[in-house]
Amino acid sequence: RARRGRGRATCQAEGEAGKNSAMGATFKRRAVASMQALILITTANALSATKKPSTQQPFLYDNAATLADRYADYRRHCDRCVADDAAFATFKSAPAYRDILEHLSEDQGRMYAHFVREAYADLLGEAPLAAAVAAAARVGAPPVIASYDGFDGAVSPTQLRYLKTLGDLRALVGGALAGLRVLEIGGGYGGQAQLALAADDAPAAWRVRDLDCAERLAAKYVDATLPAAAAARFATGAEDEATDLFVSNYALSELPRDVAAEYYALAEAAPFGYVTWNHGIHADAMPSGEFADRIAAARPGAAVAAADECPPTAEGNVLITWRPK
Repeated sequence: RARRGRGRATCQAEGEAGKNSAMGATFKRRAVASMQALILITTANALSATKKPSTQQPFLYDNAATLADRYADYRRHCDRCVADDAAFATFKSAPAYRDILEHLSEDQGRMYAHFVREAYADLLGEAPLAAAVAAAARVGAPPVIASYDGFDGAVSPTQLRYLKTLGDLRALVGGALAGLRVLEIGGGYGGQAQLALAADDAPAAWRVRDLDCAERLAAKYVDATLPAAAAARFATGAEDEATDLFVSNYALSELPRDVAAEYYALAEAAPFGYVTWNHGIHADAMPSGEFADRIAAARPGAAVAAADECPPTAEGNVLITWRPK
């Protein structure tokens, strides 16, 4: 079975520390250890399969049709932004879009910035990443941008989450992403892909599968924020190709089982996986514990770990990772 580690109290304590200017060696050790725990946990209590409510996304849908209702405005907005450059210029700030993405607060950004400084300081020295973060602040009019210690200029909190996740992914695979083929389920506007493809260790390919309208918006965003050579590694839609690293953040967990079944199989086939699981979006969504146990059963040679999301952004969020032992 998948094993669970790290208590919520520890992660919340670290998040609070991130809000303070004084950052001691004790927290630095905790920040580094937190990622090691997510990847290397071998003993702890089994993850509960109980459905948990989400405080950030208070939606609960009882079938696929009602889930689609929520995305009606989102679909229309994505389509409009793909067709209209003026709408694209401010797409991140629209209420219809912020219901789905771009809703992190400045304080949450401060926690992510602190985590990056303490656990993944090497990311701050990569000029291509700095350029990608700056481009993300210019394109789409992020609704929240702020100044953070260690970062030049105003930064979107969402970009800081993507940067922290990039550090997590490197830790998960044991180093560089170069040469890996990445599949992301629910890639939104391509923000995580944009950052990863800009890095010195950019993966060989990053494919996003999402709603058709979201895929088209992601392709436009990546083209607008990356050099052509880097953008050429980005793709969308279904493709019969092997995947080295499976990624899904706040997406696979929101789908009813019948819609997600194909993606479960793709996750099981990947040797590495990184999934942030939120709860309470759909009544027929699989609980995080069941998903983690499913991966463990499908990949008996993998080290599967589950831990509370850190920094925490909603009650009950869980990070599930797996890698070869």
